[in-house]
Amino acid sequence: MAVRALAVLCLAAVGCLGFAAPAWAADYRCTQVDTTAEVETNGSITVVDQRIFEFVPEDEEETAAEAPAGEEVGTGEAAAGPDDQAADGTGTVGAGDTPADDAAQTRQLPDTSAAVPARQTLKWLYDGFGEDAEITIKRVRMAQVDAEGNVTGSWHKLKSTTFLLSWRDGGGPEKDAWSYDKYRSTLYAFITNSSDRVVFEVTYRVRHAVVAYDDAADLSWEYAPRDYPVDLHNVTAEVVLPVPADEKVVPGDNVRAWGHGPAEGTVDVERDGSVTFFDPQVSSEAYALGRVMFPVQWLTNLPEEDRLAHQGTLQFEPTTRYEESWVDRESYQKLTRDGLAGSLLALCALMLVAGVGA
Repeated sequence: MAVRALAVLCLAAVGCLGFAAPAWAADYRCTQVDTTAEVETNGSITVVDQRIFEFVPEDEEETAAEAPAGEEVGTGEAAAGPDDQAADGTGTVGAGDTPADDAAQTRQLPDTSAAVPARQTLKWLYDGFGEDAEITIKRVRMAQVDAEGNVTGSWHKLKSTTFLLSWRDGGGPEKDAWSYDKYRSTLYAFITNSSDRVVFEVTYRVRHAVVAYDDAADLSWEYAPRDYPVDLHNVTAEVVLPVPADEKVVPGDNVRAWGHGPAEGTVDVERDGSVTFFDPQVSSEAYALGRVMFPVQWLTNLPEEDRLAHQGTLQFEPTTRYEESWVDRESYQKLTRDGLAGSLLALCALMLVAGVGA
């Protein structure tokens, strides 16, 4: 018994090393994220954030953990164009359940196919910017998509509504709408959904997103903040830099980028001025952050207050050294965790064999 107890403790220790299992805690899944941030010459960014959600009917919630992961899908058509003025409220997306007929019942039950679908709330966290950043939600719209992620039918634009503090604990408006809780940097979408798979597109603008130093412009973007309600799958975040017509991008030289978050994540700097971060999965307890540095001279319309805020400060080389040392530490810690896990698993195997032999 003592050997078995030690083996259980050993396995528990391995589980504490950070090997998290996929979690579908909510009654919806986010199977794909495609978000693009276009850097403007004044240091602001305009972001188009598309996410595909799959809703889990009530009778499937108990077995959702055993269901296969969502298919890899596209994001549908992209759109920009801020034509709605943001309100200080929140919006949420709700997906309803359509009760199915139960032929297995021994007696006939009343038809409930006309029951009112349940409403749900979806959340987006936008707290991954600097202290001076000002976020304005421009538009929130949704559309049904097929299994491949292609938009079917037309887009439906949600109206904005003033956010009420009581909605943080549940509830929301009676009609489909979105609202932004600016004090917690959280966007809510409230909907009654008629499809099990939809794409949401949020267009927003962030003022003072880029920090200007004497020798570089610095954009730090937490595109997948920590404590999101569900895991995010197939996350792609792209930064488009304002490269002047007479300038060239030299990856690793005048444009440098780093990513923080899941170990499987990748970073690619292209010569057209785009930087792409990709993460196969970002768990709800984790985060993903991208950082890009480029010539400050490309910010040709930077406000004077932003230009003077860090005047006299050089940041390009110090940031490079810091980020490279961070990557080295992360790699070392991962190797240490993997090595320790391997040792503990081997020890567990030996103890189990010894227990069986006894």
